[in-house]
Amino acid sequence: MLVSKCPVCGNDSFQLLHACKDHVVSHETFSVVTCTKCGLGITQPQPEINVIGKYYQSSEYISHTGKQQGLQGILYKTVRKYTLNRKRGLIQSFFKTGNILDYGCGTGEFLATMKQSGWRTTGIEPSQQARTKAENLLQQRIHADFNTLPDELYNTITLWHVLEHVHNISETLSKLRSLLHPEGYMFIAIPNHQSLDAEIYQSYWAGYDVPRHLWHFTRENMKPLLHNHQLNLVTTLPMKFDAVYVSLLSEQYRNTSFLKRWLLALHFGLKSNRKAKNTGDYSSLIFVAQPA
Repeated sequence: MLVSKCPVCGNDSFQLLHACKDHVVSHETFSVVTCTKCGLGITQPQPEINVIGKYYQSSEYISHTGKQQGLQGILYKTVRKYTLNRKRGLIQSFFKTGNILDYGCGTGEFLATMKQSGWRTTGIEPSQQARTKAENLLQQRIHADFNTLPDELYNTITLWHVLEHVHNISETLSKLRSLLHPEGYMFIAIPNHQSLDAEIYQSYWAGYDVPRHLWHFTRENMKPLLHNHQLNLVTTLPMKFDAVYVSLLSEQYRNTSFLKRWLLALHFGLKSNRKAKNTGDYSSLIFVAQPA
């Protein structure tokens, strides 16, 4: 499926940014183009909704399988444990407790962290494999889509590295906005292809993750996207660990030797974070928004 119009600004003119390989599953090559008006990155062509599932069928896709593979898998899970607590702390700096909807909840670890803190938790996860693991972990139903949600509003809605996977982002954001309490907050985490590590690794940058990542956002085009859906940007926050982890995956894609891979990932990840202290362009960003 070829995207003909930018979902942020409606522009129909694009320019090629990179030809990126799917290093995880298919080894096919996809184009990443950018909108000439707002700079949104778009994967072309995008697999249709009914076939994209095959591109997630890999043991390396830890967020869906929950499996721990090798040293990088151990690193992922170690960092995830820390970041789960950081996410909980961020949420609880706005609300001590409440009801939370995690859209694209994966295998459920974040919702389990919130549930342990007394929150009422609801999750949506389209992957049957991940949904089953989340239900076993949480001992509650996880929804496949919006259709079976209870009739209520949420004071917190989260999308942790999910929006870039969503085919119909305008429809999805409109629906999520309708589920958000007037005084609630939405937290959206995305990779930022204007970070230094993206510049260093170019087409090998793991943050592109084609074709699973359909969209490639920046600080500049997230604000109008939120505005289009009656959401005001409150603040933007960094996810500093992502620079090292994404650099590690990128070095793996470049077939760097094992020891050199870790050394370079640490070097470039920290270098990216240092630069981002001045520019704000961290490898991954969290956008906190409130109903307009």
